[in-house]
Amino acid sequence: SEYLNNNLGKSFSKFVNEFRTKEACTLLLQKPYRSILDIGFEVGFRSKTSYHRVFMQNTGLTPSEFRLRGPDSGSNL
Repeated sequence: SEYLNNNLGKSFSKFVNEFRTKEACTLLLQKPYRSILDIGFEVGFRSKTSYHRVFMQNTGLTPSEFRLRGPDSGSNL
């Protein structure tokens, strides 16, 4: 945690949430047959609320908006 704070300028929880969001983005595009909520749980989010909140903070979109817009969604992850 100290390493992340000192070298990357982010907390451990922020690092983990960014990683989870990136993984969710990949799965949302690669596995359109999977439900959005199942993907959130697969990447480690414990609730629909936290999944949507963190995803929105990191991408500016909801998971469903991201999936609809595809890889050119404008997300900066």
